[in-house]
Amino acid sequence: NDIETLNSSNKVIYTHTLNVKGRVLCDNLVYLNGENSYLIEVDEGHVNNLVKILKMYNIRSKASIKVSDVPIFASFKGTPPTGYQDPRLSLLGSRHIGSPPPESLSVPREEYDRHRVALGVSEGSRDITAAKDFPFEHNLDFLNGVSFSKGCYIGQELTARTHHVGENEKESCSCFFVTQYGV
Repeated sequence: NDIETLNSSNKVIYTHTLNVKGRVLCDNLVYLNGENSYLIEVDEGHVNNLVKILKMYNIRSKASIKVSDVPIFASFKGTPPTGYQDPRLSLLGSRHIGSPPPESLSVPREEYDRHRVALGVSEGSRDITAAKDFPFEHNLDFLNGVSFSKGCYIGQELTARTHHVGENEKESCSCFFVTQYGV
């Protein structure tokens, strides 16, 4: 995705890190955290690999990369007074950095995961197989996770070609089975 779209009115974007073959290494939420500071939310299992990749491409930049264990919470019940609107899908609600949303709006992780999966949204290493899956297999293009107007990026050639040709062999979706006993 295009980090240049982060600004005072758009403080979070959904993106993912690709390898040179266009396969997803990890998905991320990137938050504007000050004027030239960003916070990247990434699945716990991908932190070390993402730091390694970022440092590899941080050749002449004066950027510093630090790992933080700031807790991040999700809330999809009601409209909280604080937090960031989830950029993937409005039905995913909001994200809260550092402090949880009001108790009346907070949900346990399991309930959030059920809600997310029911909406067909893949997230982290539980759903996306690193270095095997393509962005389109998890609807990352429909979830505002791919910019087709941004310039060059790692994995862009295959991603752009798949988008413009319109041929994708598989995609994630939610399925509900109704039986005589309910869903």
